[in-house]
Amino acid sequence: MNIQLDLLARERMNLALLQNRIPLIQKLQIGNDTEDHLENLKLKIISDPQGVLSGEIAISSIPPGETFIVENPVISHSWDYFRNVTEKIRGRVLIDLLDAQGNTIAKTFQDLEIEPESVWLGQQAPLELLVSHIMPNSEVVQRINRKAADFLKELTGNSALSGYQSKDRERVYQTAQAIYQAIREKNITYSEAPASFEDTGQKIRTPEQILKHSMANCLDISLFYAACLEQAGIHSLVFIIQGHAFAGFWLEDKFLPRPLEEDAQFYRKRMELDEMAAIEITNATADINISFSQLESLGKDHFKNEENFICGIDVTHCRRHARIHPLNDSASLANRTTEKRELRKEEAELESRRFKEFQLPENVEAREKELDKWKDKLLDLSFRNRLLNFRPNKGTVEILCHSPNEIEDILADGAAFEILPEPRQSSLNLQRTDQQEILTDQITLNFERKKLLTKISETKFQAVLNSLYRSVVNAEEETGANTLFLALGILSWKETDRSQTERRSPLLLLPVNLRKKTVGGKFSLSLRDDDTVLNYTLLQKLKRDFDLEFPGLDPLPEDESGVNVQLIFDIIRKIIRDKRGWEVKEEVWLSEFSFQKYLMWKELDNHYEDMLKSPVIRTIMTSEAPKEIPEFVSEDKVEELLHPKDMYCPLSADSSQMAAVLSAANGNTFVLQGPPGTGKSQTIANMIAHCIGIGKRVLFVSEKKVALEVVYRRLQEIGIGPFCLELHSKKSEKKEVVKSFYNALEFNSDGLNGEWDQVSEELKTSRDGLNNYFRELHEISPSGISAYKAFGLAARSYDMPKVDLEFKSFLEYPLAELRELVSKLKNWEEFAESLTNEEYLAWATVQKKEWNSRTEDVIIQLLNKIHSLIKELERISADANHKLPLNPKWKIVNWLALGDFVDKILATPEITSGFLKQGDFPKYQSEFYENLEHLKNQAETRQKLEKIFQAKVFQENFYELKQQLQETREGFFLISFFKKLKLKGRLKNLIKDKLEPLEKYDQYFEAGIKYQEGLIKEEKASRFVKEAIGEEYQLTIDGKFRKAMAWAEDVNKDLLALYSSDFGTAASAKAFITTLVKNRSLALAESSEIKKELVQKHEFLIVMRTNLNLLKDELELKPECFEVKAAELAQKLEAIQNSFSLFRDVTTMNVLKSELSQAGLNPLFENVDKGEISKSNIYQVFNYNFHRQWLQEKSEDSNTLNSTTGLQLNKLDSDFKNLDLKYRAYTEKALSGKISADKPRMGNLILPDSPVGLIVKENKKSRRHLPIRKFLDSISSVAQTLKPCYLMSPMSVSQYLPVSPDFDIVIFDEASQIPPWDAIGALSRGKQAIIVGDTKQLPPTAFFSMKSEDESDEKIDCESVLEMFGSIYPEMLLKWHYRSRSESLISFSNHHIYDNRLNTFPASDTEDDKVSLMIVTGKEAFYDKGKSKTNVGEANAVVDEIFSRLKEESSTGSIGVVTFSSVQANLISDLIDVRLQKEPQFETFFDVNNPEYIFVKNLENVQGDERDLILFSVGYGKDSLGKISRNFGPLNNSGGERRLNVAVTRARNEVKIFSNFHPRELDVSTSTSEGLRLLKEYLLYAQEGHTALLRQQSFNNVDEFDSIFEKEVTDALRKKGWEVRTQIGVGGYRVDLGVVHPEYSGRFLAGIECDGARFHSAKSARDRDILRQMVLEGLGWAILRIWSTDWWYDSGKCIDKLHQELEALLAAPREAIKKAVKDIAIPDSIAENENSNSQENEMDVLQENLPPVVNSQLYDPTMLEINPIGEFFENANLVSNQMKGLVQALAPVSREECFSKVSRSWGFARRGNRIDQFLETCSKGIHRTKSNGQIFFWNTPEDVGSIEALRLPPEGQQRHPSSIAPEELLHGFTPILQSNIEVSKDLLFKEVAKMLGYSRISKENMKYMEPALELLKNQDMLTTEDEVVLWRG
Repeated sequence: MNIQLDLLARERMNLALLQNRIPLIQKLQIGNDTEDHLENLKLKIISDPQGVLSGEIAISSIPPGETFIVENPVISHSWDYFRNVTEKIRGRVLIDLLDAQGNTIAKTFQDLEIEPESVWLGQQAPLELLVSHIMPNSEVVQRINRKAADFLKELTGNSALSGYQSKDRERVYQTAQAIYQAIREKNITYSEAPASFEDTGQKIRTPEQILKHSMANCLDISLFYAACLEQAGIHSLVFIIQGHAFAGFWLEDKFLPRPLEEDAQFYRKRMELDEMAAIEITNATADINISFSQLESLGKDHFKNEENFICGIDVTHCRRHARIHPLNDSASLANRTTEKRELRKEEAELESRRFKEFQLPENVEAREKELDKWKDKLLDLSFRNRLLNFRPNKGTVEILCHSPNEIEDILADGAAFEILPEPRQSSLNLQRTDQQEILTDQITLNFERKKLLTKISETKFQAVLNSLYRSVVNAEEETGANTLFLALGILSWKETDRSQTERRSPLLLLPVNLRKKTVGGKFSLSLRDDDTVLNYTLLQKLKRDFDLEFPGLDPLPEDESGVNVQLIFDIIRKIIRDKRGWEVKEEVWLSEFSFQKYLMWKELDNHYEDMLKSPVIRTIMTSEAPKEIPEFVSEDKVEELLHPKDMYCPLSADSSQMAAVLSAANGNTFVLQGPPGTGKSQTIANMIAHCIGIGKRVLFVSEKKVALEVVYRRLQEIGIGPFCLELHSKKSEKKEVVKSFYNALEFNSDGLNGEWDQVSEELKTSRDGLNNYFRELHEISPSGISAYKAFGLAARSYDMPKVDLEFKSFLEYPLAELRELVSKLKNWEEFAESLTNEEYLAWATVQKKEWNSRTEDVIIQLLNKIHSLIKELERISADANHKLPLNPKWKIVNWLALGDFVDKILATPEITSGFLKQGDFPKYQSEFYENLEHLKNQAETRQKLEKIFQAKVFQENFYELKQQLQETREGFFLISFFKKLKLKGRLKNLIKDKLEPLEKYDQYFEAGIKYQEGLIKEEKASRFVKEAIGEEYQLTIDGKFRKAMAWAEDVNKDLLALYSSDFGTAASAKAFITTLVKNRSLALAESSEIKKELVQKHEFLIVMRTNLNLLKDELELKPECFEVKAAELAQKLEAIQNSFSLFRDVTTMNVLKSELSQAGLNPLFENVDKGEISKSNIYQVFNYNFHRQWLQEKSEDSNTLNSTTGLQLNKLDSDFKNLDLKYRAYTEKALSGKISADKPRMGNLILPDSPVGLIVKENKKSRRHLPIRKFLDSISSVAQTLKPCYLMSPMSVSQYLPVSPDFDIVIFDEASQIPPWDAIGALSRGKQAIIVGDTKQLPPTAFFSMKSEDESDEKIDCESVLEMFGSIYPEMLLKWHYRSRSESLISFSNHHIYDNRLNTFPASDTEDDKVSLMIVTGKEAFYDKGKSKTNVGEANAVVDEIFSRLKEESSTGSIGVVTFSSVQANLISDLIDVRLQKEPQFETFFDVNNPEYIFVKNLENVQGDERDLILFSVGYGKDSLGKISRNFGPLNNSGGERRLNVAVTRARNEVKIFSNFHPRELDVSTSTSEGLRLLKEYLLYAQEGHTALLRQQSFNNVDEFDSIFEKEVTDALRKKGWEVRTQIGVGGYRVDLGVVHPEYSGRFLAGIECDGARFHSAKSARDRDILRQMVLEGLGWAILRIWSTDWWYDSGKCIDKLHQELEALLAAPREAIKKAVKDIAIPDSIAENENSNSQENEMDVLQENLPPVVNSQLYDPTMLEINPIGEFFENANLVSNQMKGLVQALAPVSREECFSKVSRSWGFARRGNRIDQFLETCSKGIHRTKSNGQIFFWNTPEDVGSIEALRLPPEGQQRHPSSIAPEELLHGFTPILQSNIEVSKDLLFKEVAKMLGYSRISKENMKYMEPALELLKNQDMLTTEDEVVLWRG
């Protein structure tokens, strides 16, 4: 295969290059010279030795004859390999090109030398990489600097190495000396440097190596010294000359603007200014100590021989900007032993030196010293100025006339002259001797007819006048001033009497208008309504050089028709009469002059002190700070600062614009950066309106006419135009000025009657409602959560477990703690993932938090033991022969309880089995204890009584005894006495011992009473107890009875606990206990089988309990761990045993779990441990519930979120939009009413001598009005109220306004192109200034200068007033880009120039590429480098494009042409004029009076302009030999990127670039021009689209979401069948979701905005709710909105509503859809008439006019029917057969049409990815071809070459060329070509489009016909030349 594989790579490589990202391979080029289309290729990059580097690059395809280039491919390097290289290694880079099967089809290689990292490669690598060998962090450097600090301490008393902190050059110099002395002390010996080291490099010693061996050459020691300086904070330099190196340093805190400088003079000048010093540091190795001043002198000498000087490298720039970092190999040497060497013993001294004292140019005081320079710039008294040295050239026209005075008089009377070329003389006249008289007669005759003859021949007349006309128009647009004057009279003079050079200077300058009616038509000349002026520049020159004064000329003398020209001439003649060689010549010349800057000079020269009255000028010129600096308004505060009724901004404004407006109104002076298309003019108009509204006067200044006009037009639109005075260009005519003031007097404003206040209040209420909602929605709580986020994460529809977390407050939970908590939870989750669910549930019972090996060994033993015990337990459970009933369903805790139960059984007391028969044992037990207690009480009472009384007492009645005792205490004492005797006698018979006092027996009688009362119950109780226990109650065995019942209680409980779940087992157990109780002695005898069994079980269960308790203690098991069955416990323990290697992880998990549980997650872990929540979902569940509970808490605090629904928000949003429109309309009326209320009223009492009377008087005049300056001075008292705003150019400010800060604010636009000297005068008129511009756009420049006699194209950029202000005042930035209708138009600049700071908006096209590149070929398509410096081929292509667009009915946009050079612009303009003479119907498009006329401009004067379509002619490029010079004019120079930025940002809709070379042919690898590099990038961007822009795309193929909310909406829409793309756009603003139109895949059906982060990021309600949607809808979007509150509440309802809205958009009328997509370059974009009736009529005509097509057939896919059966996705075979049948009937048929036909037949209204993938699978096996991105299906491969006809659509239908295979489409071309032989390509394509049913075809869609034409060309059937097709047959 003939495949060319070329490799461009470096021949040497080392770690330094690798570390600093210098690519090894610079370019790989693959040329496909075969006839095959190479696809799926792979470039494989390897190395020899292996592993050094590797890489693979996939290449999708390379068409035949094309070349694929890869620049700087990404390669993987082995850092370790490069780091370990100690000596040079030779190797190779091997490149293999592999095909799809992995076969090598081409290969190449390049030898490579791999050097150690210590080797500097010299000029074989970027020289600045030398800085990587400077190692300031070396330990040796630290030691040197410590010694230097000691020297400084000793000699100066201050040891600080403080760099530039002291701002003292002397201290820097001392520090450098001290470092030198410290190095010198080390006694280093000089070593000769390798020969030519500056070319080939050398191995460089590190600081450690230098001191280790005490050896260094010049480069080593220079780098060592530079490292020490850098460490000390001093900016060091390294200089390289032929064969030598030395060092230097900056004495001031500066560094170079670039890494290195090759100009020796550059350094000499700075050393002469004492800004830097160069040191011959090699002498640090000399045996003789040389003073530091001598070292400096020797260093300075090296700069004298410029031929030997190579470069100086600035270390600081390389570090900070080039990011060249030190190599890190000193660490490996740090610990090596240093050879001991005796130190030099020298006395250290620090020399002092005097430094030149002067103020730095940056100081403000120096700016005052620049005044003289500024004056020189304004008043050019050199002979480059044509006002002093006027010479005829191509821009001058000599007028033939007899009397300049008469011309002035006629013009002053309002007449106009026609300008004619030099009269042609007849052959007879040419032979006569009185030719001069004949010419005189001709001049006179024509003059009488108001015609002026010139000296221009007829052949050159049109070209010269056209060129002059274009130049005048351009100058007026650029400067806002007229530059065309009729020069009356020429002063011929000499500089000295002996001078042979005649100087010619014009005297009087009449401002005139040059008009032309048609191209090639007549030119007329008329006087502008402006003042005639004297050549003041000449007068100043004569005064300065010759001390000549010209009295009587100020003011100029007048006659009845204007100025008295003759008198002026005579005055001048009288003054110069004694001057030899001086003369006034009465010549008349028409030319361009710029004298207005004289006035700027004059006021700067004479009124500087007055200028300083302006605070702005005072700050600039004297550095005097303002007394008070007002506060700037931030973007997010623009709606909070003022009530709507206090703002006067009628025009729509975003937050960045409003911040600028309000900051200006606050009194701030600042720079307003306005990148292209960000609405500068609209912002300025709002700024002016608001400032006027609050009572301020505004002066708006711009040199650009278009800027002034645009702002005025906006002010006019909002109703305050009458109060604004335009004083620039033609607006500075006296009559216009007077009329403007008179109109302001007459203006009357309608009242508002309170509507303004009402609407303002309603707007505020509506706006606040929306803002409050969004504030609440996006307000971040201390926990870092917003309601929006919570809505997305905790939607009600989520199927998520609800767990109530235990936090005191969710809203107030600290974010840091939440993050820490989440981190711990995720860590826990990661640990948990290492366990299976079974293992986790087993380990979940383990709470152990510490691990040690002893514990692990113990646990393993226990697990083994317990494993065998459980097996035994299972055996016992399964044994059916046991006496004691067992329940196999028992849990471990039951078995352990059984042990206790058995223990109780073995201790069975004497008791009956009655308790087992009780249904209600607690009641029985209570009754037992009650009876037992009674028996006990009875027995104790009897026992107590028996101690006192005899047994017979119980026969007595204790109640009677007590009664008898009571009677002894009553009645007469004698009776009482006898009663006591009686009682005592009775007691004596009853008591055992002697009688006690009667009172003591009272208690016994009471006890006896109770005893006798309880005897009946005692009998019953005795029976009850006996039945329960089996024996009689006795007090002595009361405890026995109680124990027996307690045992019964325990047994009963155990029975319930163990057996209650199984009635059968429970009955058996009761029977067993009954038997045991009844036969207690036998059953529990030692020989009893029952006892043996019980003992065995008891012992086993004790062992088991012991081991389980040990395990529980060791693992700290949960209390409920044994509440499982034996098998389950065995399973868990086995799981633990099997995963015991994770024990340590489990302990870590438990620590985390404990901390998390304490924090509030305990309920969550409880659910996880129960298995109710998956451990893998714990974070997800936590996240959901935390946000759910956060929302609950938030809703309790916020009524706004609780009560606001989507319907309410939509209503609020709609109301806000309507009120905003209404408010802005009322603002206009309020503003005009406020201004007009203060102006004077027209009436009958106006005095003629008053200012108002003067205005009325002047307005009545038809001519000879007062000069404007005098008029303004006369009416100054009313001018402020009538005209609170002036719009002027800088020149007109100086011309018409006094030097006084009469204006509150000066707004200066397009300031990047204005030098300070041009702006200073205008700025002095204000107390405050707003400087508007863009530092990324054009600077002030002298390039393309037209006003100088020197026609050089040299460019001199200078500081702009914008940059000057930017260094003093703060800046604000306009961020929203509005101009581009396609984001691709601004994306390049936004990315490369503005660092993506602009908010750009995506278009509604899915493929947004409106920047295209046309490669122009042909004989004339070359850059004429040596001669005209034009490219004729390009110019013709541009002109053809213009007229082709004008002829297209569908093309209605405006057009602009931009060129790189003025000569190319002139050529295109000339070609347009030639074309217009042939096609005059298009002249109106080029008329400069048309606001959107077609302009042709070069780079330097296109700033501020914009058009729908910009045609960009590069001009430069390949010369006639095919070579590309890298000279691209202004683009090559510094600031070239700013010029390119201006050029590429002028378009609203489209940019088309014309070039004669492909982008990759332009080699910029060796160019330092940023402009040239960006040009190549831009051309690539135009060719490849967004893929060239960092491989970004206008939409993302990979989904990106800002929130889970967006993802869920996307997923739900896709389930509904919609194709959804996310994050549409490449700039600052992106549409959240885009739904692709199912029928027009190149367009989005709708954009969907979620009220998320991007929505909330809007700084104001207008940004959020009005502007975004307005801009997007303007770009073709239909925007639908979905509210997060609604989604959270009912997502299903939301998605259904969204689906319905999309369906409604889809069902829109077809005509509307066609209209919406007419400009999109997709198959459906061929223009169609919207009116169906007219379309049908047009089709009839078209069909009649179709060329004869013999070989045509009918193509009607509607005749085919496809019948769906069953489910689509389940019938692959059926669908496949249907597709094959479709192909068989229609082949060739496009895949798109085939898929659409099948899918619609199956009922799908639109196709998504799933349907396409399914159809693709079904279509496998069908033969296919590919052309221009389209795929076509064929029956067989043989059919491809056998097509014989183009099938046409049925009448009234259409067939798009993109759906037709080229092999078929070419048959539409052949009959036309056969009949006509030669046809233009455009016409041929249009005729074939007519055959296919279209009346017109767009340029974009012609590309689908190109492949068919190429097929015919490849068959040698035709050729093409200059877009013309020639038939060869």
